[in-house]
Amino acid sequence: MIRIVTDTGANLPRSIIDEFGIVMVTGHIIFGDEIIAEYPDLPAAEFYRRLTAAKTLPTNRDSTAQDFKNAYRRALDESPGASILSLHVSEALAVTIGMARLAAASFPLVDIRVFDTRSVTLGQGLMVYEAARMARDGADMDAIMRRLEDMRSRMRLYLTVDTLEYLSRGGRVGRAARVMGGLLNVKPILTIRGGMVQSHSQQRSRARAIAALRDLALEGCAGADDLRLGIMHAVCEADARRLADELQGKLQPETLLIAEIGAAVGVHTGPGALGVCWYAPEEN
Repeated sequence: MIRIVTDTGANLPRSIIDEFGIVMVTGHIIFGDEIIAEYPDLPAAEFYRRLTAAKTLPTNRDSTAQDFKNAYRRALDESPGASILSLHVSEALAVTIGMARLAAASFPLVDIRVFDTRSVTLGQGLMVYEAARMARDGADMDAIMRRLEDMRSRMRLYLTVDTLEYLSRGGRVGRAARVMGGLLNVKPILTIRGGMVQSHSQQRSRARAIAALRDLALEGCAGADDLRLGIMHAVCEADARRLADELQGKLQPETLLIAEIGAAVGVHTGPGALGVCWYAPEEN
């Protein structure tokens, strides 16, 4: 048996976590003197409500090696003799995977594979979901790892933010860029390359930014079979569902996930962020 472990950066819906028995290692968000476990104690809507009201930006507290030891022990207690596949947010963005490797070394007699997705939010989540489905259907570890390596190399992710305020407050862009972006109503589109967040383009309105996300997906997925598609949002579910409906009708994906962007990523994007990611297998 293979047990799947991941972190809250994957932004998977609770229904999927429960269905596949995925073990979740939570990060923590610090509001002043208050430390809150992101999973399951801080629903996205509550996080964004507190974020927009906060005078100072909350910070993340990463999971520790002990958190991962606890997660691996839980998986083994529930499934004695199991192997563990531990999939995590890009190493270039967080120390999470380093903590997972440290913890895995404490279980020398257990087959624990630690995998860097080089992605975040549903880019990571689609890989976790794929691994969980394959494990449930009886695939062995090597077959799952081959699929994950292909997904990692072919995954595409684009995300727009509604305001530069939170990227500015977190030091990701300068104040001048934030002010100019606000004056011009500029909406940046960000992407993931080499496991790092990079700028892709800019649009002059939210409507144009959402249209750009749609066009990127339609162009990138044209002719693809067995498509895995993810739509992620920060308390803008109506926009996410409109985008999902349009892409569903035109692309007919094998998998379509819609999920909320959680606190670990949302602290940088703020409310209103919207993204799309996809993967089509190599044979296509």
